[in-house]
Amino acid sequence: MGCESTLINLHILVVDGFVPYDLAVAYQMFFVATKECEQPSYNIQFVGSQGQVQSDSFIIGNVQPLSTIGAKDTLIVPGLYTPTTYDDENVLRAIRAAYQQGSRIASICNGSLLLAKSGVLDGKRATSHWDVFSEFEQHHTAVDLLRDVLYVDEGQVITSAGLSAGQDLCLHIIKSDFGATLANKVAERFVMPLERGFSHPQLYRPVYNVLNDIQRVQLWLSHNYHKPITLAEIAEHACMTSRALTRNFNKYVGQSPMMWLRELRVQRAQILRETTTFNINVISELSGFGTVVNFRIAFKRYAGCSPTEWRCRYNNSHVL
Repeated sequence: MGCESTLINLHILVVDGFVPYDLAVAYQMFFVATKECEQPSYNIQFVGSQGQVQSDSFIIGNVQPLSTIGAKDTLIVPGLYTPTTYDDENVLRAIRAAYQQGSRIASICNGSLLLAKSGVLDGKRATSHWDVFSEFEQHHTAVDLLRDVLYVDEGQVITSAGLSAGQDLCLHIIKSDFGATLANKVAERFVMPLERGFSHPQLYRPVYNVLNDIQRVQLWLSHNYHKPITLAEIAEHACMTSRALTRNFNKYVGQSPMMWLRELRVQRAQILRETTTFNINVISELSGFGTVVNFRIAFKRYAGCSPTEWRCRYNNSHVL
């Protein structure tokens, strides 16, 4: 779909004790998406159980009632300073009601605990900030907790890990709603990579030189993805053996170098499908795929649809 075809009502839940960073990430990224689209794409407003909420020195006024959340709307739930003790049944009931009516719900950081307490995560996969993993394991056994991913998309419900992973979640939503071109524009504004997928591990522990080496390899690949590249060539550029490169890539990126390269090529192809009239043969070549057959297979695997279906769904030529 193009930006002009859809206006999505996006509600950000605010309660006393919200984490300002989480709230700001959600607000700013979807605001920038609308600005970059040059047409309204997200109608953003705050919702909650009271008209004004506070967290430290931050005060949010003009908070709309929870009843304004519609069946086709999106609800973003930021993290809280004390999520384990949160027990406002009015808010939890509203999250449940939003889910039951079909609203899309996404949590940032430990905001997933509110989703778990409301019951909407029962029987689903989810993730959260590593600091609340023990709370999940002790009190929310019906949730299939994934520890080492940035976000989990279960369709109607999406959860993210800590802090910066909230940005990845927002980019994922923007890409799902309006395509890779707009998501890439927003990523550029925030000086962050679009390529960091959901399987990227939560690197909250200190890492040193090897991570820097891997990041340099990713940068090199992002400039050379259109060329024929083998694993041996990537390893040579990284000054590692192929085995060491693959091991470190899996550790710090969550997938092998060749898998990451294929995903990067698909993302570039998605943008070309949205912003040009090039045929599939030209896009296959520009994206670095050896044959059209390889291109179609990889595109279907990573995008979940054919290149033709992607072009029909996201026509963002005006976002050039």
